[in-house]
Amino acid sequence: MSRMRTLRSTVLALTALMVVACQRHKAQVPTEYEEANRPAIIFPDYTNVVVPPNIAPLNFMLKDTAVTEIVARFQGQGDALVAGGGDDAKVEIDSTRWRKLLQENRGHDITVSLYARQGEQWLHYPDYKLTVAEEDIDNYLSYRLIEPGYELYRQLGLYQRNLTNWDVHTIYENNRKYSDKDNHCIN
Repeated sequence: MSRMRTLRSTVLALTALMVVACQRHKAQVPTEYEEANRPAIIFPDYTNVVVPPNIAPLNFMLKDTAVTEIVARFQGQGDALVAGGGDDAKVEIDSTRWRKLLQENRGHDITVSLYARQGEQWLHYPDYKLTVAEEDIDNYLSYRLIEPGYELYRQLGLYQRNLTNWDVHTIYENNRKYSDKDNHCIN
């Protein structure tokens, strides 16, 4: 009987942990904020660029160590998309809502409004635009990845990245572990 009770308690505890872990931070655009007198410095810098309508979500981070919360609002034609993050200042965008936003805005601009909380105060940075192209981008990009000291090749690989969801697949690697006897170049 006690074994069954222990098992039931363990299952309930694991279920509760999974529910908590799966809940995302619900980002909300602040109603009260100060205007920042400088543009936001984000990485990667996606400000005022043209994006294909089938590109994976362009997640980014605000380069500011004082940020405790961040919210980005993407407004084009149709419903706005709101995404946010915590003290790591990373904006992670829901891929389903991102795809819908881009498809609704082919050939149009999306305005990005960025808000960051520093302490108890919210800042609103000057808005910037993403222009959505009419044409899709090719789904895949293939590339060779080598270490910075390329003159002494050791581990080299050919990879393929899906630009619509950021998945990476290995095409070929010369060796997974370093070996003086088993190195060869990939061209």
